[in-house]
Amino acid sequence: MKVISAIDMGTLSCCEADMECITDNLTAVNLGKAFVGESQARNKYEYFAKVAQKEGYRDIVEHENMYKMLLKRLQNKEEFVSEDGDEAWICEVCGHMHYGKKAPKVCPVCKHSQEYFSRFNTKK
Repeated sequence: MKVISAIDMGTLSCCEADMECITDNLTAVNLGKAFVGESQARNKYEYFAKVAQKEGYRDIVEHENMYKMLLKRLQNKEEFVSEDGDEAWICEVCGHMHYGKKAPKVCPVCKHSQEYFSRFNTKK
């Protein structure tokens, strides 16, 4: 990781006077700000999830069922296999639609691999 110092950023001025830089490591400052922002976002999400649960919207809380379903598919190596028979699969690169129990190994249009296919409008 490249550390960006205040020296690399040039001189800042305010009211036609150069400002003194009191920060030596802007990367650390930016990482700290990002951490604070992510922590606040998580706290807000937790709060609103609890409100939703109290109001009877249990499916909204943490998308828990969706993630459990995804974990099960990954553990069974069945991420690209439908549990319900034929399903619509979409290539996220070119938009090609494929219908079947499994996503194709390679997109016939843009030649991207199976990892670029996702379930279309069904259980994610």
